[in-house]
Amino acid sequence: MKKLILLLLGAFLLSGCFQYKRELILNPDGSGKMILETEIMKGLSFGAEQDEKETMKTAVANLIKSSEGIEAWTGISYKMTEADMIAFKGTAYFKDVTKIKLYNVNAAGIETEKLPNGEIRLTLLRGGKTSKEEQAKVSAKKGKKITPENVGEELARQRAQYKKIRPMLSAIYAMTDNEDIITIFGEVKEYKNITKLDDGRFRYVFKGEEAGKELDALLDNDELMKKTLLEDGALMSTGLESMNIVKNIGEKLGKSVIVYTPKAGRAFDFEQEVLAAKAEMKNIAKELDPKSAPAAQKMTANYEFKASRLAAITLKNYDPKIKGPAFGGNLTEVVFQGVFDGSVVIVDKVELLKAVAEDGGDIAVPKEFYTINPNLNPAGDTVQFAIYLKSLPKGSLGIKELSGKCRVLTASGTAFVDAGFKELKEGEAGSELGAKISTIKERPAQKRGLNKGKAATEESDEEIRIDVKLGFGLVKSVKILDEKGNEMKFSDGGKWGGDNSLSITCNLEGKVPLKGKILLEVYKDLKEGSAAFKFENIKLADFTGAPELKR
Repeated sequence: MKKLILLLLGAFLLSGCFQYKRELILNPDGSGKMILETEIMKGLSFGAEQDEKETMKTAVANLIKSSEGIEAWTGISYKMTEADMIAFKGTAYFKDVTKIKLYNVNAAGIETEKLPNGEIRLTLLRGGKTSKEEQAKVSAKKGKKITPENVGEELARQRAQYKKIRPMLSAIYAMTDNEDIITIFGEVKEYKNITKLDDGRFRYVFKGEEAGKELDALLDNDELMKKTLLEDGALMSTGLESMNIVKNIGEKLGKSVIVYTPKAGRAFDFEQEVLAAKAEMKNIAKELDPKSAPAAQKMTANYEFKASRLAAITLKNYDPKIKGPAFGGNLTEVVFQGVFDGSVVIVDKVELLKAVAEDGGDIAVPKEFYTINPNLNPAGDTVQFAIYLKSLPKGSLGIKELSGKCRVLTASGTAFVDAGFKELKEGEAGSELGAKISTIKERPAQKRGLNKGKAATEESDEEIRIDVKLGFGLVKSVKILDEKGNEMKFSDGGKWGGDNSLSITCNLEGKVPLKGKILLEVYKDLKEGSAAFKFENIKLADFTGAPELKR
């Protein structure tokens, strides 16, 4: 039983933070800002120990990204405490105070209601706000129906169950200390279960130990307990999942209510402050997640090809993925070539918009099959890719229309970035670009010195694979430096990846230096746009590959 209690306590504590201080400044329309101070648990770590700085960033990023109802954050600060918790402070902006749901912070929920006389009733829900969905889940798990005939038996069972877990709850009560301070923009008519401060603000404090005493009193009160069981069902019939003590006693101990007449206007310029906060969010995001490079900026104007043509049209019958009754055994391969007025970095994500045969029939194949990765020349000004279409109808002499577009990325230049590895060893994580050394492997011994007038020697070489959180093609080159800063020789072992992942393999001449450095040449000031192409009334006889078009 003791082990079970400890496991349950651990699960309960991991469900969120029980200590916070929150100051709310509210506009009459429900918008406002919240200055939050809380302590965040670092969370569990499996495998290699995570750097303390990165642990803090991850926890803070989770709070910011996963909290609901928040438009933007500003003034973010955080540090590790002596208790190995993360002390967090930040200001959040929200459009609707009733929609706020902080990630892993058990904050009191807030409800607002506009009364017929124009007044606003604000209710602070002790222990948080339970959604209708959550209430339905709890109701569905209450177990047997409690009636006046069996309520006495159920009361005895509830008290026995509570007695078993009371020591565990004592630890939770000791950790629960919540404070809410609320600024109202209006004339307050009445308030209850909340303290009015000298400066006109309202303060509500919820201490776990006091709540524990009130719950103890609730369990000792026969009349109130029976009434509660008959109305709400067994508070503890499904264990901790439905027995969030703070929520269960919240309604029984009274709500904190403020009724006020709103003033004209607002307490502050919400839109202007949110705009400034969103601008700051870009820097916050970069600080908390430096592993992800900034996304390419969206271009308002599209690129244009200086010149474009169809270089070849041939029939193909080699791709087993596309064979079948859907579009026959043969495919039509169209090779596109386009020239840019200047250099580009990447051309990808070809999208076929329309493919119509001479007779008006649709000859487009499914998106995942209709193209392969475009090939950009070293100068970055010419691209070529193949487009696959259904086999043309028998007797067809051409294609009525072929149109589409592709994504284009440009950059102002490149810069070398130190990946930030403390040591070059397998499993090591860098501080920049999400860099990680996934593998270091020994390669077959190579003979060296044959062309240098020296005796050939066999030396052990190693292969290193580096993973980064960048799109494929966004690392132009790699440098590996030894302990003295000398650049090491290696051959390209290949690159592969996706939209936000890239793996680079380097086959070194020699061993990977433990105290070396890895420099990645990345593009600066990436900008994104698209280039369109369109061809009409394409005649097959115009292509030198015509003999291959026989059916």
